[in-house]
Amino acid sequence: LDAAARLLAADPAAGQPHLTRWFEDERPLPATPHATVATAAQALLHTHRHGALDHLTEALIDSGHRRAVELLAVLAEDEPSAACRAVDRWARDEDPGRRATALVLARRTAPHTGTTGDRTLLRRAARALLARP
Repeated sequence: LDAAARLLAADPAAGQPHLTRWFEDERPLPATPHATVATAAQALLHTHRHGALDHLTEALIDSGHRRAVELLAVLAEDEPSAACRAVDRWARDEDPGRRATALVLARRTAPHTGTTGDRTLLRRAARALLARP
């Protein structure tokens, strides 16, 4: 875990996709049996998110894992601007799964937006989603 934390601190964009692969690993950690490798990965990604928030949202959606969805929900509250940027990108994506995730994340993020820019991104995303079948 220390090596993963160092990697995230040194190069978050490179380390984030590797840690999302740990979401499948439910082995307990020896030092803290109530925690698993997967929950430690979530915690590390959340703790070291500031270096590359947009890369993190992309790594999370690319993983498609339920733990990634959980972390996206947390980011909707903790980092609404980053969530709004992700919603804006994904609302115009060709992949219907990304568009569906954009809708879900937009609904979770909307109550936490505090800037005009964030609300503008959500409005633009809503228009893009409504314009598609």
